[in-house]
Amino acid sequence: MRETAAAFEKHLATYGGLDICINCAGISNPIPFYQDKTDGTRSWRHAVNVNLIAVIDCTHRAIKAMESAQKPGVIINMGSASGLYPMYADPIYSGLKGGFVLFTRSLAPYKRKGIRVNVLCPEFVQTEMGLKLILNLLPRWGALFRWKWW
Repeated sequence: MRETAAAFEKHLATYGGLDICINCAGISNPIPFYQDKTDGTRSWRHAVNVNLIAVIDCTHRAIKAMESAQKPGVIINMGSASGLYPMYADPIYSGLKGGFVLFTRSLAPYKRKGIRVNVLCPEFVQTEMGLKLILNLLPRWGALFRWKWW
C-alpha cells in the first residue's frame, strides 16, 4: 500500500489533481481453491489483497483527492462478468469480483458530489489469464465456444 500512496502523492504533486482513476486489478488464484491445503498466504489471501483490497484503497484515495480539489471526477473500476455470474473454476476470483461490483455500485451517492464511480464487467478478454482459463475450460465446454483469438 505504500507504493500506492506514493504513486498518488507523486501524481497529485505533478499534475495538481486527479480527474480520472481507472482501477484494473485482477489475478487468478494460483492454486485451485478446491485443492489448496495452505493457509492461503500465497494463494487466495494474495488474490484478496490484489483483486479487492488494492482496488478499495485506490478508489478511496481517488475519492479523497477529488473531494479535496472540489472538482468533478470519474473512477472506473474494471470488474468482470465473473463478478456477476459464478465462475466454478475459480470461486475466489468470482467472489472477489462480485464484491468489487457491489462495492462500486454502493458508491453511487458520490455522484451528488460530482464524482462518478462505475464498474465495467467484460466477459473473456484476450489476456494471458483469459487464455489460460479458456484453454482450461475448452475440454469441459466442447464446441460451445468457437472463438478465433487463441
